[in-house]
Amino acid sequence: MQSCSKHHSGQISFEGYACPLCIAIGYLDESHRELEKEREGSKYLAEIVGRLDKDMEEAEHKAWDSLGRYKFQMFGYWSAIWVHQNQIRGGKEPNPWREIVKTAAKGNESQKIYRRQH
Repeated sequence: MQSCSKHHSGQISFEGYACPLCIAIGYLDESHRELEKEREGSKYLAEIVGRLDKDMEEAEHKAWDSLGRYKFQMFGYWSAIWVHQNQIRGGKEPNPWREIVKTAAKGNESQKIYRRQH
């Protein structure tokens, strides 16, 4: 937590923002500029994360919709977009298609066993 050191004795803290008095009189020293850059950076980051959340939700919806209409190529396209955006966010969300992948893997194993027996 920083405070304005130029006009105040350091006892007043603005929790990451430049002090209102300094902004009102147009005085922004280097410490104020740094505080403002951090605040703007945080706003920008929040906007990006919000946009990614919205885009991921849309990609998931479109992937499920494509799969439900037997549009397998489009399902792959939209699910890949979702996975990529999740990676950008740090991979925090569980893959919504995990159970489908497990089922497909089990089915593939069954087919291999059947082929070996016949």
